[in-house]
Parts: sequence; C-alpha cells; structure tokens
Amino acid sequence: MSVRVGLLQLRVDDSETVADRKQRVVNLVSSVLSGQAHGLTRVGAVGATQSLDVLVLPELWTVGAHNSAMMLAHPEPLDGELIADLSELARSSQTWIYAGSFPEIDGSQQFNTTVVINSEGLVVGKYRKIHLFGFDSGEAAVLTAGPELLVMDSPLGATGSATCYDLRFPELFRGLLELGAE
Repeated sequence: MSVRVGLLQLRVDDSETVADRKQRVVNLVSSVLSGQAHGLTRVGAVGATQSLDVLVLPELWTVGAHNSAMMLAHPEPLDGELIADLSELARSSQTWIYAGSFPEIDGSQQFNTTVVINSEGLVVGKYRKIHLFGFDSGEAAVLTAGPELLVMDSPLGATGSATCYDLRFPELFRGLLELGAE
C-alpha cells in the first residue's frame, strides 16, 4: 500500500499579521488539496492532479518559532475557527491533515499543540509538546509542557507524535514504541 504525503514548508515573518497568515495558509491548504496549487515546488511522484492521503504542516506556523510574545498574544482554542477550517478541508478532500503546531489555549494554560484531523474532518489526535525549548526563557517561560504521549492509527500506520526539541529525548521515542508506534 502506498500513501501519498504532502509537506508544506511556510514563510513566517513579521510582514503579515497572524490573522492574514492563518488565512493565507488555509487558502494554500485548500489549493493544494484541490489540486489547484500553482507555483509550488513538488518533489517526488505526486503530480498536480493526484490527491494526497496526508498533508503535514510545520511547527508554530501561526506565530513563528522563537517568538514568545506572539505565542502569548495569539493562542488558538481547539474548538476555534482555525481547526474548524482545517477540519472542513480535510473532510471535503478526504485527506488527513497533521496541522503542524500552534499555541493552544486551554483555560489558563497555553501549550505548543499538534492536532491531527482525519479524512472525515474529525480531530482524532492532540499532542501537546512535552519538552519545551529553553530553561527559563523561550517556550519554557510562556507555555506549559504537555502531559502525555500520542500514538494513533492513521494512513501511515500506528504513528507517534513529537515536536522539534522532543527529538533530543530518546525516552520519548521509547515510550512511543511501547505504546505501539511503528
């Protein structure tokens, strides 16, 4: 069985507002999933008219990495407009979306959260980054570490989630394997 995966790498800088960036990326995702994306670099066998099974977005694409002020100023609730828009795109295109990560607000806490949306448009996975970068600055100063690992079934098999600095901690990946990640 082959799985067609698309990866989006995005420009994130101060030349646009967070709201404009979210809209630009939602529009880009829509274009990619509808086969109408022009001017993108495509590597591999997926052609402009072939559909994707999975689309993956990068970490902190809504606010940019290493920008604590933006993380605090622009958190997203899981039941907000951004996830609703991406869920609708996943459903209408029958594509799984690994929605990168974004600053999530949950009550009084903020997390660096990755959301996985299945091809029916349902949020089927949520991973809150466990190993925050920095000791008393950066992410570690403004966000809360996640409480648990995530392993879930997807078109890629039993997949585990990790974000950026997590890769420096092999015990996290050992834990994912123990939970059934392939």
